[in-house]
Amino acid sequence: MRTSTWRYLMTIVLAALFIGAGAQMVGCEEGPAENAGEEIDEAAEDTGEAIDDAAEDLDDSVDDLDDDFDGGGI
Repeated sequence: MRTSTWRYLMTIVLAALFIGAGAQMVGCEEGPAENAGEEIDEAAEDTGEAIDDAAEDLDDSVDDLDDDFDGGGI
């Protein structure tokens, strides 16, 4: 009876190891949803940077206009 219990326990342990290794290998693959998510993240980041650049350009333009107004250039 003791040998049977030992084999049963070893079978459970080995099965758990194989399942864990298989799950680990599946988790490494990138599917279409992962790729789409990364593209959305990149697009959002690019949009944010474009907005920041436009805001800086606008701020520079307002500063230039203010300098022209204070200096009597307009």
